[in-house]
Amino acid sequence: MIRFMTSHVGGVFFLFSIISLDNLACGQTPSSAPSQPPTRNPTSPPTTRSPTPFRTQRPTNSPTTRAPTRIPTRAPTDSTCAVAPLDSASISSSPVRQGRTATYTCDSGYSPSGLSPVQSGASFSSSICSVTGAAVTAPQTCVQVTCGVQSIANADRSSGTVVFGNRATYTCRTGYAPLGTTSHMGSFVSQQCGGAGAQVAATSSCVRVCSVTTSTDSSLSAAFVSIGDTATYTCNNNYAPDSGPDENSNRGTFLSTVCQSSGSDVTPTTTCRLVECAVQDLANAVETPSTRVVTVGSRATYTCINNYRPSYSGGQNRGTFQSATCQNNGNDVSSGFRCIPVTCTAPTLAFASRTPATLDVGENATYTCNQYYEPSSGGGHQGSFLSSACLSDGNDVSVPATCSRVTCGVAPTRVNATASTAGATVVAPNVVTYTCTANNGVDGSARGSTPEWNTYTMACQTTGVFETVGEQCSVIECDNAAGPQEIYGLPVPAGTTAAGTGY
Repeated sequence: MIRFMTSHVGGVFFLFSIISLDNLACGQTPSSAPSQPPTRNPTSPPTTRSPTPFRTQRPTNSPTTRAPTRIPTRAPTDSTCAVAPLDSASISSSPVRQGRTATYTCDSGYSPSGLSPVQSGASFSSSICSVTGAAVTAPQTCVQVTCGVQSIANADRSSGTVVFGNRATYTCRTGYAPLGTTSHMGSFVSQQCGGAGAQVAATSSCVRVCSVTTSTDSSLSAAFVSIGDTATYTCNNNYAPDSGPDENSNRGTFLSTVCQSSGSDVTPTTTCRLVECAVQDLANAVETPSTRVVTVGSRATYTCINNYRPSYSGGQNRGTFQSATCQNNGNDVSSGFRCIPVTCTAPTLAFASRTPATLDVGENATYTCNQYYEPSSGGGHQGSFLSSACLSDGNDVSVPATCSRVTCGVAPTRVNATASTAGATVVAPNVVTYTCTANNGVDGSARGSTPEWNTYTMACQTTGVFETVGEQCSVIECDNAAGPQEIYGLPVPAGTTAAGTGY
Protein backbone atom coordinates (compact mmCIF):
# COMPACT_ATOMS: atom_id res chain seq x y z
CA MET A 1 0.00 0.00 0.00
CA ILE A 2 1.24 3.53 -0.90
CA ARG A 3 0.36 6.49 1.31
CA PHE A 4 1.13 10.15 0.68
CA MET A 5 2.03 12.54 3.49
CA THR A 6 3.25 16.13 3.72
CA SER A 7 5.50 17.81 6.29
CA HIS A 8 6.43 21.41 6.89
CA VAL A 9 10.03 21.88 7.98
CA GLY A 10 11.78 25.24 8.04
CA GLY A 11 9.24 26.75 5.67
CA VAL A 12 9.59 23.95 3.10
CA PHE A 13 6.86 21.51 2.31
CA PHE A 14 7.81 17.90 1.83
CA LEU A 15 5.78 15.22 0.14
CA PHE A 16 6.32 11.78 1.50
CA SER A 17 5.25 8.48 0.09
CA ILE A 18 4.96 5.67 2.50
CA ILE A 19 4.95 2.24 1.07
CA SER A 20 3.43 -0.34 3.30
CA LEU A 21 5.23 -3.62 3.15
CA ASP A 22 2.74 -5.30 5.35
CA ASN A 23 1.21 -7.16 2.52
CA LEU A 24 4.46 -8.18 0.78
CA ALA A 25 5.74 -11.63 1.24
CA CYS A 26 9.40 -12.25 1.73
CA GLY A 27 11.38 -11.51 -1.43
CA GLN A 28 8.45 -9.81 -3.32
CA THR A 29 8.43 -6.32 -4.77
CA PRO A 30 5.37 -4.20 -4.90
CA SER A 31 4.92 -4.93 -8.60
CA SER A 32 5.09 -8.68 -8.05
CA ALA A 33 2.87 -8.89 -4.97
CA PRO A 34 0.10 -11.45 -5.18
CA SER A 35 -3.39 -10.25 -5.76
CA GLN A 36 -4.51 -11.71 -2.37
CA PRO A 37 -2.80 -10.25 0.75
CA PRO A 38 -0.98 -12.76 2.97
CA THR A 39 -2.23 -13.53 6.43
CA ARG A 40 -0.38 -11.78 9.23
CA ASN A 41 -0.60 -11.59 13.02
CA PRO A 42 -3.06 -8.91 13.90
CA THR A 43 -1.31 -8.26 17.15
CA SER A 44 1.99 -7.33 15.47
CA PRO A 45 2.63 -3.65 15.24
CA PRO A 46 2.68 -2.16 11.72
CA THR A 47 6.02 -1.65 10.07
CA THR A 48 6.79 1.95 9.37
CA ARG A 49 9.36 3.24 6.83
CA SER A 50 10.89 6.65 6.78
CA PRO A 51 9.24 8.91 4.25
CA THR A 52 11.18 9.53 1.00
CA PRO A 53 11.20 13.06 -0.30
CA PHE A 54 9.47 13.07 -3.76
CA ARG A 55 9.62 16.63 -4.96
CA THR A 56 10.12 20.02 -3.32
CA GLN A 57 9.05 23.42 -4.42
CA ARG A 58 9.84 26.73 -2.90
CA PRO A 59 6.87 28.92 -2.41
CA THR A 60 6.86 31.89 -4.85
CA ASN A 61 6.73 34.35 -1.95
CA SER A 62 9.86 32.95 -0.27
CA PRO A 63 12.29 35.80 0.40
CA THR A 64 15.36 33.68 0.01
CA THR A 65 16.42 30.68 -1.95
CA ARG A 66 17.80 27.72 -0.25
CA ALA A 67 18.30 24.14 -1.16
CA PRO A 68 15.70 21.73 0.10
CA THR A 69 16.64 19.64 2.98
CA ARG A 70 16.66 16.05 1.89
CA ILE A 71 15.80 13.42 4.36
CA PRO A 72 17.35 10.10 3.48
CA THR A 73 14.73 7.59 2.63
CA ARG A 74 14.62 4.14 1.18
CA ALA A 75 14.35 4.09 -2.65
CA PRO A 76 10.76 3.65 -3.81
CA THR A 77 9.61 0.68 -5.86
CA ASP A 78 8.73 1.49 -9.60
CA SER A 79 5.09 1.49 -10.66
CA THR A 80 3.51 1.57 -14.17
CA CYS A 81 0.58 3.26 -15.79
CA ALA A 82 -1.65 2.01 -18.56
CA VAL A 83 -1.89 4.17 -21.68
CA ALA A 84 -5.36 5.26 -22.71
CA PRO A 85 -6.14 4.42 -26.35
CA LEU A 86 -6.74 7.20 -28.91
CA ASP A 87 -8.70 7.01 -32.16
CA SER A 88 -6.66 7.21 -35.36
CA ALA A 89 -3.36 6.91 -33.48
CA SER A 90 -0.85 4.29 -32.46
CA ILE A 91 0.93 4.09 -29.05
CA SER A 92 4.68 3.62 -28.65
CA SER A 93 4.31 1.34 -25.59
CA SER A 94 1.86 0.42 -22.90
CA PRO A 95 2.08 0.46 -19.96
CA VAL A 96 4.69 3.13 -19.19
CA ARG A 97 6.81 3.42 -16.12
CA GLN A 98 6.33 6.00 -13.39
CA GLY A 99 7.57 9.42 -14.40
CA ARG A 100 7.58 8.64 -18.09
CA THR A 101 5.28 9.33 -20.99
CA ALA A 102 3.96 7.34 -23.92
CA THR A 103 4.20 8.57 -27.49
CA TYR A 104 1.06 8.84 -29.61
CA THR A 105 1.61 8.79 -33.39
CA CYS A 106 -1.34 9.83 -35.56
CA ASP A 107 -2.25 7.53 -38.42
CA SER A 108 -1.47 8.51 -42.00
CA GLY A 109 -3.88 11.23 -43.01
CA TYR A 110 -4.31 12.41 -39.45
CA SER A 111 -2.54 15.23 -37.58
CA PRO A 112 -2.41 16.20 -33.90
CA SER A 113 -5.14 18.65 -33.06
CA GLY A 114 -3.92 22.20 -32.73
CA LEU A 115 -0.76 21.54 -34.75
CA SER A 116 -0.14 24.24 -37.30
CA PRO A 117 0.71 23.60 -39.98
CA VAL A 118 -0.86 20.21 -39.88
CA GLN A 119 1.33 17.21 -40.51
CA SER A 120 0.11 13.76 -41.35
CA GLY A 121 1.47 11.08 -39.04
CA ALA A 122 2.93 13.52 -36.48
CA SER A 123 3.55 12.40 -32.87
CA PHE A 124 3.02 13.85 -29.39
CA SER A 125 3.46 12.71 -25.78
CA SER A 126 0.94 11.50 -23.30
CA SER A 127 0.64 12.76 -19.77
CA ILE A 128 3.30 11.59 -17.24
CA CYS A 129 2.79 8.35 -15.46
CA SER A 130 2.29 9.30 -11.80
CA VAL A 131 2.75 7.37 -8.64
CA THR A 132 -0.96 6.86 -8.55
CA GLY A 133 -0.69 4.44 -11.44
CA ALA A 134 -3.62 6.07 -13.13
CA ALA A 135 -3.74 5.58 -16.87
CA VAL A 136 -1.94 8.23 -18.85
CA THR A 137 -3.98 10.05 -21.45
CA ALA A 138 -3.48 11.99 -24.67
CA PRO A 139 -3.52 15.74 -24.27
CA GLN A 140 -4.55 16.05 -27.95
CA THR A 141 -6.55 14.13 -30.51
CA CYS A 142 -5.72 13.04 -34.04
CA VAL A 143 -7.87 14.81 -36.58
CA GLN A 144 -8.16 14.02 -40.26
CA VAL A 145 -6.03 16.15 -42.56
CA THR A 146 -8.16 18.22 -44.95
CA CYS A 147 -7.16 20.37 -47.92
CA GLY A 148 -8.94 23.31 -49.43
CA VAL A 149 -9.88 22.95 -53.12
CA GLN A 150 -8.95 25.64 -55.64
CA SER A 151 -11.88 27.39 -57.32
CA ILE A 152 -11.61 27.79 -61.12
CA ALA A 153 -13.71 29.62 -63.68
CA ASN A 154 -16.55 27.92 -65.55
CA ALA A 155 -16.52 24.81 -63.37
CA ASP A 156 -18.26 23.48 -60.29
CA ARG A 157 -16.37 21.61 -57.56
CA SER A 158 -17.63 18.47 -55.92
CA SER A 159 -16.56 19.96 -52.54
CA GLY A 160 -14.69 22.92 -51.13
CA THR A 161 -12.43 20.59 -49.15
CA VAL A 162 -11.12 17.08 -49.49
CA VAL A 163 -9.56 14.76 -46.96
CA PHE A 164 -6.07 13.35 -47.09
CA GLY A 165 -5.39 11.14 -50.13
CA ASN A 166 -8.55 12.19 -51.96
CA ARG A 167 -9.20 14.49 -54.89
CA ALA A 168 -12.00 16.88 -55.72
CA THR A 169 -13.93 16.59 -58.98
CA TYR A 170 -14.45 19.56 -61.27
CA THR A 171 -17.36 19.56 -63.72
CA CYS A 172 -17.36 22.11 -66.51
CA ARG A 173 -20.45 24.21 -66.83
CA THR A 174 -22.77 24.38 -69.84
CA GLY A 175 -20.91 25.43 -72.96
CA TYR A 176 -17.51 24.40 -71.58
CA ALA A 177 -15.30 21.35 -71.74
CA PRO A 178 -12.02 20.27 -70.12
CA LEU A 179 -9.01 21.77 -71.89
CA GLY A 180 -7.86 19.64 -74.78
CA THR A 181 -11.17 17.80 -75.11
CA THR A 182 -14.59 18.39 -76.60
CA SER A 183 -16.36 16.59 -73.78
CA HIS A 184 -19.12 19.06 -73.08
CA MET A 185 -19.59 19.51 -69.33
CA GLY A 186 -16.87 16.93 -68.86
CA SER A 187 -15.09 16.33 -65.56
CA PHE A 188 -11.54 16.17 -64.26
CA VAL A 189 -9.95 15.99 -60.80
CA SER A 190 -7.80 18.12 -58.57
CA GLN A 191 -4.42 17.24 -57.23
CA GLN A 192 -4.38 14.77 -54.37
CA CYS A 193 -4.73 16.13 -50.84
CA GLY A 194 -1.32 15.74 -49.17
CA GLY A 195 -0.22 15.34 -45.59
CA ALA A 196 0.55 19.03 -45.15
CA GLY A 197 -3.09 19.98 -45.80
CA ALA A 198 -2.13 22.51 -48.48
CA GLN A 199 -4.78 23.66 -50.94
CA VAL A 200 -5.08 21.36 -53.92
CA ALA A 201 -5.06 22.82 -57.41
CA ALA A 202 -7.07 21.82 -60.47
CA THR A 203 -5.30 19.58 -63.00
CA SER A 204 -7.03 21.22 -65.97
CA SER A 205 -9.35 24.07 -66.85
CA CYS A 206 -12.68 24.54 -68.60
CA VAL A 207 -12.64 26.18 -72.00
CA ARG A 208 -15.41 27.35 -74.27
CA VAL A 209 -16.77 24.86 -76.84
CA CYS A 210 -19.44 25.10 -79.53
CA SER A 211 -22.36 22.73 -79.86
CA VAL A 212 -22.59 21.07 -83.29
CA THR A 213 -25.98 21.22 -84.99
CA THR A 214 -27.10 17.82 -86.25
CA SER A 215 -27.89 17.16 -89.90
CA THR A 216 -30.36 14.59 -91.17
CA ASP A 217 -29.08 11.39 -92.76
CA SER A 218 -25.58 11.83 -91.35
CA SER A 219 -23.42 11.17 -88.31
CA LEU A 220 -21.14 13.57 -86.42
CA SER A 221 -17.49 13.31 -85.51
CA ALA A 222 -18.20 15.16 -82.24
CA ALA A 223 -21.15 16.82 -80.53
CA PHE A 224 -18.94 19.75 -79.49
CA VAL A 225 -15.84 21.35 -80.95
CA SER A 226 -13.22 23.70 -79.57
CA ILE A 227 -12.74 27.30 -80.60
CA GLY A 228 -11.27 27.45 -84.09
CA ASP A 229 -12.18 23.85 -84.92
CA THR A 230 -14.82 22.27 -87.15
CA ALA A 231 -16.89 19.12 -86.90
CA THR A 232 -17.05 16.50 -89.65
CA TYR A 233 -20.35 15.15 -90.95
CA THR A 234 -20.44 11.72 -92.63
CA CYS A 235 -23.46 10.93 -94.76
CA ASN A 236 -25.27 7.65 -94.16
CA ASN A 237 -25.18 4.77 -96.62
CA ASN A 238 -26.87 5.64 -99.94
CA TYR A 239 -26.53 9.33 -99.08
CA ALA A 240 -24.00 11.86 -100.34
CA PRO A 241 -23.12 15.52 -99.75
CA ASP A 242 -25.16 17.88 -101.90
CA SER A 243 -22.06 19.96 -102.64
CA GLY A 244 -18.36 20.07 -101.94
CA PRO A 245 -15.45 17.75 -102.77
CA ASP A 246 -17.48 14.62 -101.98
CA GLU A 247 -20.60 15.72 -103.84
CA ASN A 248 -22.74 12.73 -104.83
CA SER A 249 -20.20 10.36 -103.22
CA ASN A 250 -21.80 7.64 -101.13
CA ARG A 251 -20.93 8.12 -97.44
CA GLY A 252 -19.10 11.31 -98.34
CA THR A 253 -18.05 13.86 -95.71
CA PHE A 254 -18.26 17.61 -95.26
CA LEU A 255 -17.44 20.14 -92.54
CA SER A 256 -19.35 22.38 -90.20
CA THR A 257 -18.75 26.07 -89.82
CA VAL A 258 -15.83 27.10 -87.60
CA CYS A 259 -16.39 27.36 -83.84
CA GLN A 260 -16.09 31.03 -82.83
CA SER A 261 -15.03 32.46 -79.49
CA SER A 262 -18.63 33.43 -78.83
CA GLY A 263 -19.44 29.74 -78.46
CA SER A 264 -22.34 29.91 -80.88
CA ASP A 265 -23.51 26.63 -82.36
CA VAL A 266 -21.72 25.49 -85.50
CA THR A 267 -23.85 24.39 -88.45
CA PRO A 268 -23.38 22.11 -91.47
CA THR A 269 -22.09 23.71 -94.66
CA THR A 270 -24.27 21.47 -96.83
CA THR A 271 -26.72 18.58 -96.46
CA CYS A 272 -26.89 14.89 -97.27
CA ARG A 273 -29.20 13.67 -99.99
CA LEU A 274 -29.75 10.35 -101.73
CA VAL A 275 -27.05 9.42 -104.23
CA GLU A 276 -28.15 10.43 -107.72
CA CYS A 277 -27.61 8.81 -111.12
CA ALA A 278 -27.78 10.67 -114.42
CA VAL A 279 -30.13 9.14 -116.99
CA GLN A 280 -28.55 8.64 -120.41
CA ASP A 281 -30.36 10.23 -123.33
CA LEU A 282 -31.90 7.91 -125.93
CA ALA A 283 -32.83 8.96 -129.45
CA ASN A 284 -36.52 9.18 -130.25
CA ALA A 285 -37.49 8.85 -126.60
CA VAL A 286 -38.63 11.10 -123.76
CA GLU A 287 -37.15 10.48 -120.28
CA THR A 288 -39.09 10.63 -117.04
CA PRO A 289 -38.25 12.44 -114.84
CA SER A 290 -37.56 15.31 -117.17
CA THR A 291 -34.52 16.26 -115.09
CA ARG A 292 -32.96 13.01 -116.29
CA VAL A 293 -31.79 12.31 -112.74
CA VAL A 294 -32.92 9.44 -110.51
CA THR A 295 -31.97 8.61 -106.93
CA VAL A 296 -30.47 5.41 -105.59
CA GLY A 297 -32.84 2.46 -105.82
CA SER A 298 -35.09 4.02 -108.48
CA ARG A 299 -35.33 3.90 -112.29
CA ALA A 300 -36.05 6.25 -115.16
CA THR A 301 -38.83 5.62 -117.67
CA TYR A 302 -38.32 6.02 -121.42
CA THR A 303 -41.34 6.72 -123.66
CA CYS A 304 -40.88 6.40 -127.41
CA ILE A 305 -42.11 9.30 -129.52
CA ASN A 306 -44.89 8.90 -132.10
CA ASN A 307 -44.22 6.37 -134.86
CA TYR A 308 -41.48 4.77 -132.73
CA ARG A 309 -41.69 1.73 -130.56
CA PRO A 310 -39.49 -0.11 -128.00
CA SER A 311 -37.03 -2.50 -129.58
CA TYR A 312 -38.28 -5.48 -127.61
CA SER A 313 -40.60 -7.95 -129.30
CA GLY A 314 -44.14 -6.72 -129.49
CA GLY A 315 -43.25 -3.11 -128.73
CA GLN A 316 -46.01 -0.72 -129.65
CA ASN A 317 -46.04 2.82 -130.95
CA ARG A 318 -45.16 5.21 -128.10
CA GLY A 319 -44.33 2.22 -125.92
CA THR A 320 -42.35 2.56 -122.66
CA PHE A 321 -39.49 0.77 -120.91
CA GLN A 322 -37.30 1.44 -117.89
CA SER A 323 -33.66 2.14 -117.25
CA ALA A 324 -31.41 0.11 -114.99
CA THR A 325 -31.70 0.75 -111.23
CA CYS A 326 -29.60 3.59 -109.82
CA GLN A 327 -26.81 2.24 -107.58
CA ASN A 328 -25.05 4.07 -104.74
CA ASN A 329 -21.92 4.42 -106.86
CA GLY A 330 -23.76 7.16 -108.75
CA ASN A 331 -22.97 5.81 -112.22
CA ASP A 332 -25.19 6.82 -115.14
CA VAL A 333 -28.13 4.55 -115.90
CA SER A 334 -29.46 3.52 -119.29
CA SER A 335 -31.39 0.69 -120.89
CA GLY A 336 -30.68 -2.19 -123.20
CA PHE A 337 -33.68 -1.22 -125.28
CA ARG A 338 -33.98 1.53 -127.86
CA CYS A 339 -36.79 3.32 -129.64
CA ILE A 340 -36.98 2.12 -133.23
CA PRO A 341 -39.32 3.21 -136.04
CA VAL A 342 -42.71 1.55 -136.17
CA THR A 343 -42.80 -0.63 -139.28
CA CYS A 344 -45.46 -2.57 -141.13
CA THR A 345 -45.09 -5.76 -143.11
CA ALA A 346 -46.37 -6.00 -146.67
CA PRO A 347 -47.84 -9.49 -146.99
CA THR A 348 -46.84 -11.66 -149.90
CA LEU A 349 -49.21 -11.93 -152.88
CA ALA A 350 -49.49 -14.82 -155.31
CA PHE A 351 -48.12 -14.16 -158.79
CA ALA A 352 -46.71 -10.81 -157.72
CA SER A 353 -43.63 -9.19 -156.28
CA ARG A 354 -43.66 -6.41 -153.62
CA THR A 355 -41.36 -3.53 -152.85
CA PRO A 356 -40.51 -2.97 -150.05
CA ALA A 357 -41.44 -5.86 -147.84
CA THR A 358 -41.15 -3.73 -144.66
CA LEU A 359 -42.66 -0.27 -144.52
CA ASP A 360 -42.17 2.75 -142.33
CA VAL A 361 -45.21 4.59 -141.08
CA GLY A 362 -46.89 6.35 -144.02
CA GLU A 363 -45.27 4.20 -146.70
CA ASN A 364 -47.03 1.96 -149.22
CA ALA A 365 -45.81 -1.25 -150.77
CA THR A 366 -45.89 -1.59 -154.58
CA TYR A 367 -47.13 -4.89 -155.94
CA THR A 368 -46.24 -5.86 -159.54
CA CYS A 369 -47.91 -8.82 -161.17
CA ASN A 370 -45.71 -11.45 -162.71
CA GLN A 371 -45.43 -12.06 -166.48
CA TYR A 372 -48.72 -13.17 -168.06
CA TYR A 373 -50.58 -11.83 -164.98
CA GLU A 374 -52.51 -8.67 -164.49
CA PRO A 375 -54.05 -6.89 -161.46
CA SER A 376 -57.62 -7.66 -160.69
CA SER A 377 -58.11 -3.97 -160.28
CA GLY A 378 -56.95 -3.29 -163.82
CA GLY A 379 -53.71 -2.20 -165.26
CA GLY A 380 -53.04 -4.92 -167.73
CA HIS A 381 -50.28 -7.41 -168.08
CA GLN A 382 -47.71 -7.14 -165.32
CA GLY A 383 -49.56 -4.19 -163.96
CA SER A 384 -48.74 -2.63 -160.54
CA PHE A 385 -50.79 -1.35 -157.63
CA LEU A 386 -50.20 -0.03 -154.11
CA SER A 387 -50.95 -1.47 -150.70
CA SER A 388 -52.57 0.53 -147.97
CA ALA A 389 -50.29 2.93 -146.09
CA CYS A 390 -48.37 1.69 -143.03
CA LEU A 391 -49.99 3.01 -139.86
CA SER A 392 -48.39 3.71 -136.46
CA ASP A 393 -50.05 0.63 -135.01
CA GLY A 394 -47.54 -1.41 -136.98
CA ASN A 395 -50.12 -3.80 -138.36
CA ASP A 396 -49.61 -5.42 -141.77
CA VAL A 397 -50.76 -3.31 -144.67
CA SER A 398 -53.72 -4.50 -146.72
CA VAL A 399 -53.52 -5.43 -150.41
CA PRO A 400 -56.44 -4.10 -152.48
CA ALA A 401 -56.08 -6.39 -155.52
CA THR A 402 -54.80 -9.74 -156.73
CA CYS A 403 -52.83 -10.81 -159.73
CA SER A 404 -54.61 -13.13 -162.13
CA ARG A 405 -53.62 -14.76 -165.44
CA VAL A 406 -54.16 -12.74 -168.57
CA THR A 407 -57.02 -14.41 -170.49
CA CYS A 408 -58.17 -14.09 -174.06
CA GLY A 409 -61.40 -15.94 -173.60
CA VAL A 410 -62.71 -18.78 -175.75
CA ALA A 411 -60.95 -19.21 -179.07
CA PRO A 412 -63.00 -17.71 -181.87
CA THR A 413 -64.64 -19.95 -184.49
CA ARG A 414 -62.77 -20.10 -187.74
CA VAL A 415 -64.28 -21.25 -191.09
CA ASN A 416 -63.51 -24.71 -192.29
CA ALA A 417 -61.55 -25.37 -189.09
CA THR A 418 -61.89 -26.67 -185.60
CA ALA A 419 -60.04 -25.21 -182.50
CA SER A 420 -57.89 -27.36 -180.29
CA THR A 421 -59.26 -25.78 -177.13
CA ALA A 422 -62.73 -26.97 -177.80
CA GLY A 423 -64.52 -24.02 -176.21
CA ALA A 424 -62.22 -23.60 -173.20
CA THR A 425 -60.89 -20.23 -172.03
CA VAL A 426 -57.48 -19.56 -173.33
CA VAL A 427 -54.88 -17.78 -171.15
CA ALA A 428 -51.73 -16.05 -172.26
CA PRO A 429 -49.40 -17.12 -173.68
CA ASN A 430 -51.18 -20.30 -174.73
CA VAL A 431 -51.77 -21.05 -178.41
CA VAL A 432 -54.94 -22.37 -180.08
CA THR A 433 -54.34 -24.78 -182.96
CA TYR A 434 -56.89 -24.76 -185.79
CA THR A 435 -57.22 -27.86 -187.98
CA CYS A 436 -58.89 -27.57 -191.39
CA THR A 437 -61.91 -29.70 -191.99
CA ALA A 438 -62.17 -32.25 -194.87
CA ASN A 439 -61.42 -31.03 -198.40
CA ASN A 440 -59.93 -27.89 -196.87
CA GLY A 441 -56.40 -26.86 -196.47
CA VAL A 442 -54.60 -23.86 -195.14
CA ASP A 443 -55.22 -21.26 -197.73
CA GLY A 444 -56.37 -24.10 -200.06
CA SER A 445 -53.08 -25.92 -199.79
CA ALA A 446 -53.15 -29.46 -201.08
CA ARG A 447 -52.29 -32.31 -198.89
CA GLY A 448 -48.66 -32.78 -198.29
CA SER A 449 -47.63 -29.56 -199.89
CA THR A 450 -46.31 -28.25 -196.52
CA PRO A 451 -45.86 -29.82 -193.08
CA GLU A 452 -48.78 -27.79 -191.75
CA TRP A 453 -50.86 -27.88 -194.89
CA ASN A 454 -54.03 -28.30 -192.94
CA THR A 455 -53.28 -26.56 -189.49
CA TYR A 456 -52.42 -23.14 -188.20
CA THR A 457 -52.17 -21.49 -184.74
CA MET A 458 -53.45 -18.43 -182.95
CA ALA A 459 -51.74 -17.25 -179.69
CA CYS A 460 -53.39 -15.57 -176.73
CA GLN A 461 -51.46 -12.34 -176.29
CA THR A 462 -50.49 -10.69 -172.93
CA THR A 463 -52.93 -7.98 -173.86
CA GLY A 464 -55.70 -10.50 -173.41
CA VAL A 465 -56.46 -10.53 -177.15
CA PHE A 466 -55.86 -13.33 -179.59
CA GLU A 467 -53.32 -12.53 -182.17
CA THR A 468 -54.47 -11.76 -185.67
CA VAL A 469 -53.59 -14.50 -188.11
CA GLY A 470 -53.89 -14.45 -191.93
CA GLU A 471 -54.20 -18.17 -192.42
CA GLN A 472 -57.53 -19.78 -192.91
CA CYS A 473 -58.85 -23.09 -194.14
CA SER A 474 -60.30 -23.16 -197.62
CA VAL A 475 -61.34 -25.76 -200.19
CA ILE A 476 -58.47 -27.48 -201.90
CA GLU A 477 -58.34 -26.71 -205.62
CA CYS A 478 -56.99 -29.31 -208.09
CA ASP A 479 -54.64 -28.43 -210.91
CA ASN A 480 -55.91 -30.37 -214.09
CA ALA A 481 -52.57 -30.10 -215.76
CA ALA A 482 -51.03 -31.79 -212.94
CA GLY A 483 -52.89 -34.98 -213.56
CA PRO A 484 -55.09 -36.80 -211.25
CA GLN A 485 -54.74 -35.55 -207.73
CA GLU A 486 -55.54 -37.41 -204.63
CA ILE A 487 -57.90 -35.39 -202.63
CA TYR A 488 -58.13 -36.71 -199.14
CA GLY A 489 -57.05 -40.06 -200.55
CA LEU A 490 -59.53 -40.18 -203.43
CA PRO A 491 -58.41 -40.13 -207.07
CA VAL A 492 -59.69 -37.19 -209.02
CA PRO A 493 -60.01 -37.49 -212.79
CA ALA A 494 -57.97 -35.09 -214.82
CA GLY A 495 -59.78 -31.94 -215.78
CA THR A 496 -62.11 -32.20 -212.84
CA THR A 497 -62.32 -29.34 -210.24
CA ALA A 498 -62.79 -29.61 -206.53
CA ALA A 499 -66.26 -28.33 -206.87
CA GLY A 500 -66.99 -31.09 -209.34
CA THR A 501 -66.04 -33.65 -206.86
CA GLY A 502 -68.79 -32.70 -204.60
CA TYR A 503 -66.37 -31.84 -201.72
